Amino acid sequence: MSEKLLTIQDLPKKDYEVYRLEKAKADAYGKVKLDKDYSYSISPAFSGKEVWLKITHSKVHILNEDYKTILSHNRLYGKNYESMDWVPYLVLMQKRPTALKYTSFYDDMPLDLKSYFEKCDHEEKKVGLKVLSKLLLEMDLEKASEVFKLAEEKNLRDEDSLTAAYHRLTRGVLEIKDIKLSMNVPNLDPYITNNSEYDIFLKGGVQ
Repeated sequence: MSEKLLTIQDLPKKDYEVYRLEKAKADAYGKVKLDKDYSYSISPAFSGKEVWLKITHSKVHILNEDYKTILSHNRLYGKNYESMDWVPYLVLMQKRPTALKYTSFYDDMPLDLKSYFEKCDHEEKKVGLKVLSKLLLEMDLEKASEVFKLAEEKNLRDEDSLTAAYHRLTRGVLEIKDIKLSMNVPNLDPYITNNSEYDIFLKGGVQ
């Protein structure tokens, strides 16, 4: 009785992507619904527009009409009914900074960050929101709050100072070391300026 040899073929070089694709329309706040109960943010700029949802077991990718990814969220399950990326909304909120206090984002703010914005006037809130939206592209909310805590301790309110506080927190204070000169560098006699020479040149100076 002859034996048949079984051969194992190589696995595919590319992962097989399992997902479903469906159309959705953003509401007035730039959010889309999935499975009726779960809400995912896009941006206020997409209010009333249609998008594609690329849905996997762990992610919800929001695509434009050209199937380019706009934003990705972790897929919601259970009792978590909304996933928000607040950065696009903070950019819009710069025009109406008083609205910040009435958002769920404000409720979730660390105390240091709330304290900073509570002490800002209207224009300072605009600046703070502008800087915060940029920081959240690079770090989480807790880390961004540390920047504003440092800013409040130093009473920093303008954009340049807030940016400097960010660099100081993330990169530290630059240490400038003393320059050590070679023993071959000659000592130079001090030079003393004699302004009378200029008076002679100007014929007694300006009267």
